[in-house]
Amino acid sequence: MNGETTPPKERNVYKMALTNKGLREILSEAGVDAEHMDNAVTRIMDRHNTTKNAIIEERDAAIKERDDARKERDNLKADAEKLGDVQKELDALKGGDWENKYKNLLAENTAKDVRAKKETAVREYLTGKNITGAGLEIAMLGCAARIDGLELDKDGKIKDASALDVLINTTFAPLVSHTETAPAHNPPPAGTDNKPAYTSLSDMMKAKNENPGLEIDYNQAFNLGQAKQT
Repeated sequence: MNGETTPPKERNVYKMALTNKGLREILSEAGVDAEHMDNAVTRIMDRHNTTKNAIIEERDAAIKERDDARKERDNLKADAEKLGDVQKELDALKGGDWENKYKNLLAENTAKDVRAKKETAVREYLTGKNITGAGLEIAMLGCAARIDGLELDKDGKIKDASALDVLINTTFAPLVSHTETAPAHNPPPAGTDNKPAYTSLSDMMKAKNENPGLEIDYNQAFNLGQAKQT
C-alpha cells in the first residue's frame, strides 16, 4: 500500500517440503507403477523446482522494487527539506539589497578609474612645466584636493589648467627645475616659523599623506629633495 509494491506471497504448496519420498507415495496412491515411477518423479520435481525458482525471483524483484521506491521517497523528502533551506537563503539575499550594493560598487570603481586618469594627466602637465623627480611628488601632494575638480577632454588632457598654472607660478615655483645654477635655498632654523622640521623628504610626504590639510613648506621640500639627489 501507499505506492509500495507488495511482494507476492508464496503458495502454500511451496511452503511444504516436497520430497522424492513424499511424491512417490502420492504417485503410488495415484496408480503409477514402479516401472514409470522414477521418470514421473523426475519430471514433476523438475517442474516443481522451475516454478518455485520463478516465484522466488518474482518475489525478490518485487522486494528490490519496493526498497528502491523507499530510497527514492527518502531522497525526495531530503531534497524537499533542502529546498526549504535554499529558499530561505534566496529570501535573505533578496533582502540584502544586492542591486544597490552592486551599483554603489560600480560607481566607486568608476570614480577610482576617473581619479587615476586625472592624476596621470596632472603628472604629465606638471612634468611639462619642468616639475620632475621629488619635486613632482611634492606638487602632486600639494594639488591633491584640486584634482577631482579638473575636467579631461576626449584625449585625456586637462581642459582648463589655469588653477594648476596659479600654483606653478606661486606655491610650486621652488619646485620648477631651471637649467641655470640657482642659489641654495636655506630653510629657516627649525622651530623659528612654527612649522615642523623634517629630516627627509619622505618624512614630509608621509606627514602630508596622514594629514591632507597640512601645509607644506615648498622651499623646505625643495631643499630636502636636493639633499636626496646629492
